[in-house]
Amino acid sequence: MVLIGHRNLIMDDHAKYGPVRDARQLFDGMSERTVVDWNLMISEYWNWGNEVEARQMFDIIPERNAVLWNAMLSGYAQNGFAEEAVELFNEMMNASVQTDKTFWAAVISSCSSHGDPCLQKGLVIRAYQ
Repeated sequence: MVLIGHRNLIMDDHAKYGPVRDARQLFDGMSERTVVDWNLMISEYWNWGNEVEARQMFDIIPERNAVLWNAMLSGYAQNGFAEEAVELFNEMMNASVQTDKTFWAAVISSCSSHGDPCLQKGLVIRAYQ
């Protein structure tokens, strides 16, 4: 039996150093998945430039929290998918996801550090509507 912490390290190694499909096989074999497991897979799909798989992974999460929404929003913002980031942000706002200052700092920083101040402004305006 692999302990959860060790399982995450093994999955993280596969995801970072490739092929990411090995991490996905380990992930698919898990009987229980934590937020850390979901976040790791989404983040690594983004790291490998696979936004389609990242979104597909996000879409099958049974219960999403602010950490998982942030993983997807950051991925979109950091990879130049401003329109998709705004659409996902609107989804998140409609789902009444509870956020905190850390979440907002990450989203705004992600948008502004990747040269899209319009996206940053759009998300902040939408948040206060």
